[in-house]
Amino acid sequence: MPSYDPAIRGGGGGSVGSTGGQSTAAVPKPPNTVNNDLIIVTGNVNTGVQINPPDGTWTRINGIVSGFQTFWKRASGEPANWTFTWDGVNRAYTFSSLAAYSQGGGTVSLDVAVTSQVNSANSKTSDAVTPSANALVLISYLEFVISEPGPPTNPGGLTSVQAVGGFGFPTFRAGYIYIASGAGSGTFTSNNNAGDPGSNWFWGSGTFSLISSTTTVNAEVAFRALAGGNLRVTTENAELAIQHLLSATNLRATQVTAEIALQALPPVSPVDFEIQTPGIILDSAQQETGNRLLLGVNCNISGVPQILTPILIIDGVEYILPRITSMSRVIIDMPIHGFHGRFWEGVRLTGRLTGRVEVFLVDISTRQGVPSPRGG
Repeated sequence: MPSYDPAIRGGGGGSVGSTGGQSTAAVPKPPNTVNNDLIIVTGNVNTGVQINPPDGTWTRINGIVSGFQTFWKRASGEPANWTFTWDGVNRAYTFSSLAAYSQGGGTVSLDVAVTSQVNSANSKTSDAVTPSANALVLISYLEFVISEPGPPTNPGGLTSVQAVGGFGFPTFRAGYIYIASGAGSGTFTSNNNAGDPGSNWFWGSGTFSLISSTTTVNAEVAFRALAGGNLRVTTENAELAIQHLLSATNLRATQVTAEIALQALPPVSPVDFEIQTPGIILDSAQQETGNRLLLGVNCNISGVPQILTPILIIDGVEYILPRITSMSRVIIDMPIHGFHGRFWEGVRLTGRLTGRVEVFLVDISTRQGVPSPRGG
């Protein structure tokens, strides 16, 4: 399965707002924030004047200096709150803060972000992003009002991490969804609180793709073969060396250490492919005898059964094993006790792809020595 490392700190975020009369705002630090967390602050000041962050450790997202504005920084010895200022005086304002962290102890980075606003509405639809790696996509809504009876609605499909609002309190909603590398997040719509469905207010939303240094960047590569067939290769949680062969209709992938999915893309033409694992050389002076070969595959995901042909490579010789046409996600135990050699150069899976196939396990084991023939 894909690895999605980033998470939002428990306890939600911090928020603050006022009907006017101020020139600064003390934005609370999100609960449970620790050093190295990625902090995102969103805000709006009445009439859309430029908001100024506390110091140079903050980065303005997308360079927007009016209306709905967003900032990020990496936490390091942070105070209980941060003082934001803005151009002009005596302004109403609302601000929100959230913190993201790496569950694996790495560093969370802002991958891509899109922000937008509407000036008079009772709902806001977020913008879509396409993460460059497996990502937590955070969507934060700001409704510029402190007279709502409660927070904006949570869009279906998002896990809520912030719900703030009520008479006299600023109004925010935030949620997230995990998105695989190269896939689009889609859009989500938050609405006025059910107690005040018809009132129109200023709304802003930000869609933030967050990735972690501990999440291996998945490779998703689409090849357009000269014959017109397309092939998509997706690897999850592993480094994969991908080489487009000169024939332009073949693909060779080596070092399969985790799940890989291959799919022929329309217009569908059969696409020849090869997947080869690393070899096993325990002792070049000692022959090894096959013990077992486990293949985890699913050849019927696309509704068009695919055929895989496993090939065992020993001392430069290729041995074709029984073909696989699985009808579900299965692990197949192939007996390889009759094979011996010094250089076990791995397992190669070949086929002609017209749909989609997944390979989630290739595990080969050997033992030293060649069995002695039994006496008659």
